[in-house]
Amino acid sequence: MRTTHLCWQLLVLSAAVAILASTSAPADASRFTDAVNLTGDSEASSPAISGTKVVYSTHGSYGHTSLVCYDLATSNAISLASSDNGGGWTPAIDGNRVVYEDYRNGNSDIYLYDLATSTEKRLTTNAAVQSSPDISGTNVVYTDRRNGTYDIYLYSLATSTERRLTTSPRNQTRPAISGTKVVYTDDRNEYGGDDVYLYDLATSTEKRLTRNRADQFDPDISGTDVVYTDSRNGNYDIYLFSLAKWTERRLTANGANQHDPAISRTNVVYGDERSGFDEGVYFYDLATSAETPLWEIGSQRAYRAEPAISGNRVVYMYWDLQYMAEDVYFRRILPNTISTSIPSVIAYGEKATWSATMLDASSAGITGQALSIQYSSDGSFWRKGATTLTTTGGAFSLVTPSLTTARWIRVRFYGSSDYLPALSSKVLVWPRVYLTTPVAPATVNRGTYFTTSGYLKPHHASGTSPVKLQFFRAELQAEGTYVWTLRKTVSALASDYSTYSRYRALTSLPYAGKWMVRAWHPGDALNAKTFSPTYDHITVE
Repeated sequence: MRTTHLCWQLLVLSAAVAILASTSAPADASRFTDAVNLTGDSEASSPAISGTKVVYSTHGSYGHTSLVCYDLATSNAISLASSDNGGGWTPAIDGNRVVYEDYRNGNSDIYLYDLATSTEKRLTTNAAVQSSPDISGTNVVYTDRRNGTYDIYLYSLATSTERRLTTSPRNQTRPAISGTKVVYTDDRNEYGGDDVYLYDLATSTEKRLTRNRADQFDPDISGTDVVYTDSRNGNYDIYLFSLAKWTERRLTANGANQHDPAISRTNVVYGDERSGFDEGVYFYDLATSAETPLWEIGSQRAYRAEPAISGNRVVYMYWDLQYMAEDVYFRRILPNTISTSIPSVIAYGEKATWSATMLDASSAGITGQALSIQYSSDGSFWRKGATTLTTTGGAFSLVTPSLTTARWIRVRFYGSSDYLPALSSKVLVWPRVYLTTPVAPATVNRGTYFTTSGYLKPHHASGTSPVKLQFFRAELQAEGTYVWTLRKTVSALASDYSTYSRYRALTSLPYAGKWMVRAWHPGDALNAKTFSPTYDHITVE
C-alpha cells in the first residue's frame, strides 16, 4: 500500500518522539474505534500501514527527519532511519518490509528496512532521482528519472535485480502494486491529461485503464480493484476500475473534492473537502456501496489527511493549521454483523423467514435500525424485498416473496448516522417442486403395460424426463412380515399442461402381488429434491 499525496503536499519542521495518546476527534464510536494519536508531540506525516505496523516520517529541526515504525499490537515505536537531508519520506510497507526514499547520497534513492532482521539495504544506486516506492511481497516499484523523463522501475528482492517497466517518452509516476499488478499515473496521451495505466508482471504487458479526457491520477490497487482521483466532473472524485470486470464506476458524487484514495480489499478511504478548505477522511464500503465519514473536522482545522488502510485499520494525517503541527492518527473500522438464519429448503411457493440479529462490534444488539431482505437469481444482481426494524437485542424477522425456483437471499443494512452499513452472508434457498402423487390403475395384469401420471410445477420442457417413478412390491420375509421393496424405477416424460407440466410413463410390472408407486424429482439448479406426498397402490394379478 503506497501513501498518496498531491503535488501541493506541505513540508513542515518540528520535533520527534512517538508516544501514544488518545484524542476525541469527531466520529461515532459505534462505527469506528476512538482516534488515537500515534505521534504525540512529534511532527509526523506520510503514514503507511500493513497489519499492525504503521510507518511515517517525523520532522525535526534543520531538515532532520526520521523514519519511524509504530506497532499497534505492542504500542512501541522504533526509529528505522534518520537523515539531515530529508530521509525517510513517502514510506510504504508490506508485512515486515518497509521501503522509502532517502536523500543521504545527495539524491533520492530507494531503501529497504527489514523489521524481521532490523537491517537496512540500499536498493537503487543510479545518480538520477528514484522516488515514490511501493511494495508487494518481494517486488518493489518506484518512479525513476534516469532516462530524462519519469519511468516506472521494479526491484526484485528475490533476485536483487532491477528492471524498467515503462518505456514511453512521457512521464509515468506514483506506482502502486498488488501481487503482480502495477498501476501508475501516465501523461503520454495527446490531450496532455493524466491517465491510469496497468502493467502486469505476470505477462509483461501494459494496458491503459482510463480514457476520459479529464485527469485520472494517483491510483491505488488491492487485488483486482483500482481506485484513483478523477476530475471529469469539475471537481475531484474517487473512481474505481475493476480489472475482473474491466468496468469503471464512480464512487463519490459530492460536489466538493475527494482525493488521495487508498484501498484494502472492499474498504476505500480518501480525503474529503466537503467541510470547506479543511479536510476530513471518508470511508466507502464496496460491499454495500455506502459512504461514511470516518473523521470530520468539527471545530478543529486541518489540511491534507493522506489516509492509508490495511484491512479495517486506517491511519491518516491531521494538520492543525491553528498550531501549525501535524500528527498521525489511527482508527479501526468496527464491523456490524448480521447473523444467518433461514431454511435452505422450503416447499414450492412458500415464503422463507430470516429470523436473526444484528450486532455491533462489541456483540451488543443494534435496535431501531431498518434492514431489507434482498434476493437474486445469480448471486450478483439483487432486488430489494421487505424492510423491517430491529427490536430489542437487535432481533429482526424478514420474509422473502413466494419462491418457486432457487434464489440467493441476504439481508442488508444501509447504514445510518450512528452505525456503519452491514451485509449478511448470502444463502441459497431451494424450493422443492410441486409434485402430485402419481395415479395408476388400481388393478393390472402381470406383464401388461399401463400408464402412470401426475402433475409438476414449475413448467418443464416437453419431452424431458424431470420425474422418476419408483415401484415398490410387498414381499414376505422369513419371520412372516411384509416389507416394501423397491423393484423398479422408470423415467416419466414431461408434457405441457396449462402453465405447468404433466408427467407420465408407460410401464409393466413383472410379478403378481401388492405394489405401490411414488414420484420423485431428483433436484436441479432451480429446485430441490422432492418426493410426492403419498403413494398410489396397485394390485398385480
